[in-house]
Order: sequence, then C-alpha cells, then structure tokens
Amino acid sequence: MMKHILIIEDLKDTIDLIKNVLEDDYELLFAKTSKEAFHILQNHSIDLVITDLKLPDSSGLDILKIIRNLDPNISVVIVTGYGSITSAVEAMKNGAFDYLTKPLDIDELRIVIERAFEQRKLRDDLKDLKNQLSQRYGLENVIARSSKMLKVFEKVNQVSQTNATVLISGESGTGKELLAHAIHFNSQRKENDFLAINCGALPESLLESELFGYEKGAFTGATSMKPGKFELANKGTIFLDEIGELTLFTQVKLLRVLEQKEFMRLGGNRVISVDVRVVAATNKNLDEEVSAGRFREDLFYRLKVFEIDIPPLRERPEDIPLIAHHYLKLFSEQYKKNIEGFSNEAMHVLRNYSWPGNVRELKNLIESIVIVSDKALIEKEMISLDSPATPVRAVGSGSEDGLLSGMNLNMTLEEVEEEFIRKVYELNDRNKSKTAQALGIGRSTLIRKLKQFKIE
Repeated sequence: MMKHILIIEDLKDTIDLIKNVLEDDYELLFAKTSKEAFHILQNHSIDLVITDLKLPDSSGLDILKIIRNLDPNISVVIVTGYGSITSAVEAMKNGAFDYLTKPLDIDELRIVIERAFEQRKLRDDLKDLKNQLSQRYGLENVIARSSKMLKVFEKVNQVSQTNATVLISGESGTGKELLAHAIHFNSQRKENDFLAINCGALPESLLESELFGYEKGAFTGATSMKPGKFELANKGTIFLDEIGELTLFTQVKLLRVLEQKEFMRLGGNRVISVDVRVVAATNKNLDEEVSAGRFREDLFYRLKVFEIDIPPLRERPEDIPLIAHHYLKLFSEQYKKNIEGFSNEAMHVLRNYSWPGNVRELKNLIESIVIVSDKALIEKEMISLDSPATPVRAVGSGSEDGLLSGMNLNMTLEEVEEEFIRKVYELNDRNKSKTAQALGIGRSTLIRKLKQFKIE
C-alpha cells in the first residue's frame, strides 16, 4: 500500500518538481493554502506532510502546530526559500522532522522522506512492542485462580493507577518481578521504560554505578559518562529486586531519590531530577532486618507505602494444576512434543509437594520432564524425587540423613540455622545457587551466612 504524502505549496515549479520525483512511489495530495490542507487532513489518512514555510494565508509553522495537535504521528518536513537558522530552529523545536531549503535537491528530498518513514516504522514497531508487553503482563496472564492470589490481583489493580512506591514480599520463585511488570504495564507509565536490577547480584561499587550512573573519570576505566538506571527510567518504573541486600551506604542514596526525587552521578556534582516510580521486592523479613540494624527504618517506611505479599505455592495448591498445564503446553510447543497432560497420580504428586522454589521450581521441573518425555501423558514415575528441580525433597525426613537429624531442643536458634544451612548446602552438592533457591534466600545472603558460620 502506497504511503500518502500531503504537499502544501503554492509555487507551480516546486509542485511540478515534487510531482515528477515522487508520484511513482507515493500517493500525493496537494494544497495551496492552509485551509485546503486542513480539509485534506480531516478527510484523508496522511503519513507525511511537506509544507512551505510561507503560505498565502498562513505560516508553515502554524500548519506544523495544527498537525501536531491533530496527529503527532504525522512527520512534517518544512521547505522554504526564505530559510534562516532562526526559522529552522523554531520549526525543529515545534516538532518538524527535518528542514529543507529551495531550490530543492532531489536526492536530499528522497533521503529525508525515506528517513521520515523509517522513523515512523520504528515508532510503530515500538508501540506494537509495548502493546504486546502490556498484554503479556496483564493480570489475566498471571496463572492463578486461588482466593489468595485473587486478593493479590485486587491489590495490583488498586495501586497500578497511582504513583505510590510498592514493596512486594515473597519467597524466591513466587513471581515478584512478574507482578512488578503487571503494575507497570497497567499504569499510566506503561508507555515509558520498565527497568529491573537485582540488588543482591552486584557488589556495592558496581551497584551504585548501575543505579546512579557515573561521570567520565569517576574511577579507573570510566572513559565516558554513563547514565544509571534511575536516569534511564525517567517517567517510567524501576524494579529493585532483593532490596534487602542493599548496603547501608547505598540505602542512604536510595532514600534521597525517594524523598527528593534527585541524585548525582558517581563522581559528579550536578543534581539530576527524576520522575521514577519505584517497585521493590524482597524475600526477607525487613522488619527483622530493621531491628537488627541492617536496614534503615526510614527507607523501610518509604518503601512500604503500599505492600503486596505473594503467598508461596505450597499455600495455594489449587493453582498448581493451572500452572503445571500452562507450562506443559508452553514447553510441548517449544520442544515440538505431543504431550496431552498429567495422570491423576502425577498431579497428586505435584499438588502435595512443598515447592520450596515455588513457581520457578515447578516451571523448571515441567521443562525437564518435557525434554526427555516421549509419551502422551506424564506419569508419576516421570517425576523423580532425585530431580535437580526438587533438591529439598528431604525436608522433614525422619531418616538419619534427613535435614532435622542432629538437631535438638537444647540448641539455640543460631545453632539450628547453622546446622540447617550446612545440611541443605551438602544436600545440594555445595552448589550456592541451588542452595539459596532451596532456602528461599538470595545468593548473596547465603554467601554471607556461609562466611558467618565458617562453612567452607
């Protein structure tokens, strides 16, 4: 389908030139006055406008402003024989795509038009992508129908249309980031960026530069200025996962952003103002962290303006079949398998497992089963208790090798914690990532605990 270009020009020589150059590739419409142009704009779908700066009844700048109000997606190119730097700057400030002078250069005209349509396509593609993301992260796509999760959805709907800071609590694997996405894409900020950062995955110095950016020369290797996540997320949402892992120093800088909506880049002295919504998440009990002096009380209250607690999967077993079937369908399509469902016995196993890794663990288990399965139905025997996806199956075991063996009522809470971490660590072959997931804590928290208890 040919693109429609409106030419607003009163000189016959210029009209003839444009017609000869463009009529084979584009559908051209012509107007000699702003009144004629306005009539065409109201009655036709126009993709690009090329307008003279000086018209018999108006100015091209006035036309530009009218077009921006009618449809900001229409690109406008200003053409004039009365060109000046002042008028060019004013046109660009008011939203003109580009600025050409008479006599028109044919090659330059073609290039400008091609660039305008390329930019339009990029804008349309970005809009489509954001619409897809908005649909993908809509609450209707969160796989859950339990009463506990319906209450969570209700809270998401309540807070999405506000700019309130949100604190999402829940064990690892419960879907905290998915919920943060849902809040963003159901808010008025959905057209702007959603940026996420895991506060527990980076050392303090690197985390600070990622959050707040740095100036050239701020440290060895800083060869150029780099904006941080807060700056890049302006007008959008920033998701701070594992917020409980922040050091006290970084907590102070975050508090300033929340209170004053401003910060300085690392190594800089210029204050940068931002309008960013903060959604934070934690698998820790921040009340306890505050009491222990590891988390600032003022920051805690700034973050918990609106709280959402995601229940673990074991507390909503009615959601397990829905989630299991969802991922079975997803991975069956991905790996081109014809698996129809689960046997009753297999589903019984899934519903009665404690799922310490929550939805993430269930998802990984289903994927691993689909990869190796060549049957139409998933049977109980295919769900191995020794599966890497279910590393803490032995919790509560009464055997001598169980996690509770070696513990007694005379032990202090710290001793119980040390023994429990030691056993889960061994059970997971001293794999820190698996151990952290099994315990429902962040990897950096586990590393700190291992050092605290001198577990090598």
